[in-house]
Amino acid sequence: MGLKERRDREKEERKRQILDAARDLLFAEGLQATSVNKIAKNAELGVGTIYSYFKSKEEIFAALQQEGIELLHEKARKALSREKAVPIGSGPLPEAILTSVRKTGITSILSTIFSLRLELC
Repeated sequence: MGLKERRDREKEERKRQILDAARDLLFAEGLQATSVNKIAKNAELGVGTIYSYFKSKEEIFAALQQEGIELLHEKARKALSREKAVPIGSGPLPEAILTSVRKTGITSILSTIFSLRLELC
């Protein structure tokens, strides 16, 4: 493995470290109480390092939302690809998410995922 590949891998690992720290704080303290300073401390990185990967706290949480959407999409795809139909409210998609989608759309899915602290992996 060359130097460029190693640097790219390290950069992705550091980005993952930031997102993991932000996710932990989001679940523990909520969006308003989470700051970039707290994320940096939780990730054991400098604030400047956080800002070299993300422009703002909002960009960090947008990346987390994107991850949530991708996980939800993958779970839905797998559920729909099974031979047997999956009844609404059973299987990998909890009723709370389905109800949220029906009532308010995709934005509410994200808040439902975060508020219920679902493990979608």
